[in-house]
Amino acid sequence: IDGKAQHAIHRIVSDISAIRLGTEASTYTMKNTLKEIETSDVEMMRNVLHSAIQTLDYDGADSAHAWIYVFPDGEVSHGTLYSGKSEQGEFLFKTQEIEDFYQKYPWFKAVPKEEKTFWSEPYIDKNHDEDIWVVTCLFPFKFKNSDDYNGLVAVSVDLKALQDKLKKYSEEYNGKFLLLSQQGLYIVHPDPQIQLKKTIYDLAREYNLPQLKMTGDELKNGRFGQFLMSHSSVYGSSVIFFYLPVSEINWGVCLVFSQDAFFQPFKSFHWKILIVLILGLIVLFSVISLICHRSTKPLLDLSKIALQYGQGDFSAALPEVKSQDEIGVMTVAFHKMRNNLLHYIEMVKQGVAEQQKTKSELEIANNIQQSVLPTDFPLHPAFEVSGSMSPAKGVGGDFYDAFFIDDEHFAVVIADVSGKGIPAALVMMITKALIKTIAKTGASAAEIMNLVNNELCLNNKSAMFVTAFLGILNIATGKLEYVNAGHNSPFYRDKKGYRMMESEHDIVLGGLDNISYHQKSIQMKPGERLFLYTDGVSEAQNQKGEFYGEKRLVDILSQYSQSPEDTLRFVSEDVEKFVDGAERSDDITMLELLYCGASSDVKILPASVKYTDTLLSWLENDMQQRHIAPKKQSNLIIASEEIFSNIAQYAYQTTGRVRITMSGNDKSYTVQFADFGKAYNPLLQLTPDLEQSAEERNIGGLGIFLVKQMVDDVSYQYKNNQNILTISIDIEN
Repeated sequence: IDGKAQHAIHRIVSDISAIRLGTEASTYTMKNTLKEIETSDVEMMRNVLHSAIQTLDYDGADSAHAWIYVFPDGEVSHGTLYSGKSEQGEFLFKTQEIEDFYQKYPWFKAVPKEEKTFWSEPYIDKNHDEDIWVVTCLFPFKFKNSDDYNGLVAVSVDLKALQDKLKKYSEEYNGKFLLLSQQGLYIVHPDPQIQLKKTIYDLAREYNLPQLKMTGDELKNGRFGQFLMSHSSVYGSSVIFFYLPVSEINWGVCLVFSQDAFFQPFKSFHWKILIVLILGLIVLFSVISLICHRSTKPLLDLSKIALQYGQGDFSAALPEVKSQDEIGVMTVAFHKMRNNLLHYIEMVKQGVAEQQKTKSELEIANNIQQSVLPTDFPLHPAFEVSGSMSPAKGVGGDFYDAFFIDDEHFAVVIADVSGKGIPAALVMMITKALIKTIAKTGASAAEIMNLVNNELCLNNKSAMFVTAFLGILNIATGKLEYVNAGHNSPFYRDKKGYRMMESEHDIVLGGLDNISYHQKSIQMKPGERLFLYTDGVSEAQNQKGEFYGEKRLVDILSQYSQSPEDTLRFVSEDVEKFVDGAERSDDITMLELLYCGASSDVKILPASVKYTDTLLSWLENDMQQRHIAPKKQSNLIIASEEIFSNIAQYAYQTTGRVRITMSGNDKSYTVQFADFGKAYNPLLQLTPDLEQSAEERNIGGLGIFLVKQMVDDVSYQYKNNQNILTISIDIEN
């Protein structure tokens, strides 16, 4: 039941987040479009609003209307309001002169005067035939070449549809959904005297419920939880209260169950068990009564003792065996059964205690192991890196690490501690900390291993050791210095493919003190990779007892040359396919480093529209330094924004990265976009028929058509599992 409640509340938060993202994306698009024009234009305002409304309808967002407010320099209180909305399939556009903007939208006084998205508190929008409660997503904008803000773009979301949706979900989950604004105002509440009239803090005072005030504060701080409450504004009796924040806009979703209704399934289950037990006892008593009627007194005594044994009471002594007839044989059998049951119960108790101890130890070791492994890897144009660890049931001491030593040196580590459980997890944590701490001193790879080995040998009474591989990459030159302390030989990929890397197999760490480790180096070229792994990969076994092996590992690596993150996912999926459900005895740990080459003209960004401004800032600064004509700059900016937006939305199923390369000469300026998403050539899109209306025209093709109009050359190729789209402009003298 708790899981169902958690699923329900996460479902609502997901729906609200989708509406938020669609609304913010629409205001952001309007802002970016307006900053490319020099002043307000009624037709342009109409086109921008029409496009925003179409996008909102396509995304399923419930909007009252979208609007653009343009004001003179420094005079926000009066200006021109352009508004648009969709009504019965038609787009309605209106222009209105505003004399006192603060009176029309009093909540605007609280808006920070900075370039960021702002969500208003709920308010009544009087721009309709009837009063409509809405919230507004707002973003300030500047016209082209303007130093100060020229106006606001906004989308107002109608709360009625959201209220109806939560009411429907309340019926579906047999509970009551509540929705809170940033200030704790109830956007959704089953009581009309509370909905959009009172805050959670008001009810905390009225009902003397400090838990409600705590909930409001928790939601503001982005935390979630649940608790029991003796009474509430939703139910008169005690309730179970779940709450979860809606990120970015600081709203909160609550799900309230009546405590009696929440635990009703448990009560029903207990009654069923009780009924079954009663029926069983009735049957047993009937059998005993029948035997008593047909047997002698010794048999009656045995039946009474059997009843006690059936209830778990083995204290009763059996009668003395006086005959070898059926009663005597049964008495001996009962005596043996009693002894066997007592022995079995004792063994079960010991087994359960041992299992609980082992389970607790494994959970602690798992927590230690997972807590120290990095999950966020640095974004750097010179390299890409990713690591993963899939723990087995029997916890081992695998770990990996990737960190900057200084601005020019980046270290990668993979290791496997002997043994399992808490001891292995603790040695793993100590080893990882030692390597990272000593590396920060600027020591060479060999010196680091020497010092770590001596530290691990001190008081090593448990005789645990560590196999490890340490590599230090010079980002500027591509030189990789490395030491292998008894670990699996990694695989290295160059233009000829993957091969096992040459390395000195020195003794494991913690095995013998005061020894010298041998350091080797290799010159990495752009596009070359280093793949590290533990024996949990190569020694994974299937149902037949066969090993996964290094040959199969090389074969799967050779099939994919995508991002390190994708490489690890492909290998992990292939190992899972190979073992086919067989229980694993060791962790599966991997790390891959892709060297891209040191270049100031190469940038890397996550494939997300929220990084669009970062990309455009890079391009604008680079083109200004190259003294490219403003018109050419504007055209390339528009084209780049369209390309990056399409990659962010369609290239990856989950997450990914985009590599941007900027270059130029006396004749042209070029920007190249590369991603590891699914193969897709946008140049094959049919040219849209611009003579048709937006409703008649097929979806797709308009974006790449715009790109072609903005730049002088555009080309596409699919190489090394990468989509590479290149655009260029001719430089005007």
